Amino acid sequence: MPSVLDLPNTVAETQHILAAVITPALLISACGSMLLSSSNRFGRVVDRVRALHAELDRDRPEPDEPRFRLRRRELRHEELGRLSQRALLLQRAMARIHLAIGLFVGTGFVLGLVQLFEGRLSWVPVLLEMGGAISMLASSVAFVREARLAGISTQKELELVEAEMRERRDS
Repeated sequence: MPSVLDLPNTVAETQHILAAVITPALLISACGSMLLSSSNRFGRVVDRVRALHAELDRDRPEPDEPRFRLRRRELRHEELGRLSQRALLLQRAMARIHLAIGLFVGTGFVLGLVQLFEGRLSWVPVLLEMGGAISMLASSVAFVREARLAGISTQKELELVEAEMRERRDS
């Protein structure tokens, strides 16, 4: 078994080792950015749920109210459903990012072990890094789905505002 103090023999070996160690660190940094973004998005979803809940509590149906108020109330209920879906997608994405971080940290650890054991089990860090990359990809897919739901909510809100303005203008 080589000594821990054994140094690489060539520049190519040194570059290979450094690349192997740096790659998981860069991916962990990317995961951190994704986690920060998803946490912010999740916070906005929670804030919006609370605001809608308060709005629905205040906005009680009245006899002979304008159609746009009825439609607004219906839209708020629809939006709560989409917000629930968005929150679930973001929770799953954040869990996958945490998994990816764990896999990338494990990759770095196992790379050290592989070096100590003269390259035996060199497939293990590759497998861990691939698992982390797959986890990042899965969270990215969840982000796309969540952004699509956010876009639908925004579009429906804009349609309602336009309909309200037309109705007020026409009356």
